[in-house]
Amino acid sequence: MLGLLERLATLSLEAEPLKIEESSLISTEFKGDLLPLAGIFGHNASGKSNVIKALAYMQWAMLNSDYLNQPTTRSPLLQPFLLNVETSKEPSFFQIVLWDSENETEYRYGFEIDTENVVSEWLEIVTKVKKNRRRRMIFLRKGQEFPKLDKSIKDSVGHLVNNVRPTALALTVCAQFADPIASQVIKLMNRPNFMIIDGGAADPIMGYAMQQYHKKPEIALKVLQLLKKLDLGIQDLKVIREPFTEAYLKVIPDDLNLYSIKKTTYFELSLFIKCMDLWKKIIMSNLISTIKNLLALDACLFS
Repeated sequence: MLGLLERLATLSLEAEPLKIEESSLISTEFKGDLLPLAGIFGHNASGKSNVIKALAYMQWAMLNSDYLNQPTTRSPLLQPFLLNVETSKEPSFFQIVLWDSENETEYRYGFEIDTENVVSEWLEIVTKVKKNRRRRMIFLRKGQEFPKLDKSIKDSVGHLVNNVRPTALALTVCAQFADPIASQVIKLMNRPNFMIIDGGAADPIMGYAMQQYHKKPEIALKVLQLLKKLDLGIQDLKVIREPFTEAYLKVIPDDLNLYSIKKTTYFELSLFIKCMDLWKKIIMSNLISTIKNLLALDACLFS
C-alpha cells in the first residue's frame, strides 16, 4: 500500500517459525500458516496511524458503491504523501492478498487511484487443481480499458465492464451484479472479524467487545487473567445486559427518536478493584482511556 506513506509498505500476516500454539494459526494450502492478527508498533510520528488509515481506506473503497455524491476518489483518507514533490503527484497504490479457506483459493486484488480516477486495477486468483496450483488473471484494468478479461467475467458481467465509472472500482461493480468471484472477495473483506483498529481510539469497538464478553465468558476470563498480571488491582470483570426502561429513557433528550430504542438493550461493563481491603466497582464510562483501549483490543485478540 502506498497512499499517505512515502514508500511502499507491506503488512504481512505470514507466521514465522516460532514456538506458538498451533490452534491460534490459520493453515493454508499454498503458503505457510497465517496469523489471525497483527499489531503495528513504533515511535511517535513514525507512520503507524497512516498505515491504519491506508488499510481503512482500502477496505472502505472496496465496499463502497461509488454513489455520485460519494465517489471512491473523494474520501478524506485518500491523500498522497505531500512532503515529497514527486510522490505528491503520483497515484496511491493498494494491494491485498486474501486466503479463502472455504474454497481453498488465494485472491490477489489491487488498484491505483488518485483524486480524480481509478488509474489501474487487477484481480488474480490461485486455485488448487489436483496437486498443482493454477494462477488466473480475472481482469486487468488500465484506466477505462480492460486489456485482460477472464472468460468467467465475460460470461457473468462482461457487458458491464465498459460502463464502469472512472471513479468506481470494477470489483465493486461486478460484485453488485452477482459475479461469483468478485462477490467472494467482497464477502471476505466484509467479514465481522476483518477489523482494522486504531489502538489509540478503541471506543468504536467497545460495543463489540462487551458483546463478546457477555456471550463468551471464557473470553472475559482470559482478559481478567491478563489484567490481574498487570498488577492494577483489578480482581473481577463483569458485563450485564439489560433492556432500556422508562427510567433510562427519561434522561435522554426529547428531541431524540425514543421509539427506535425502546425495544433495544444496553451493555454495562464493570471492573472490580480491591484497594486497602475495600472493593470498588468502576463502570465503563469512568475508566481511563488506556484501560478502555486494552479491553477493546483484548476482545478482538481473544475472539
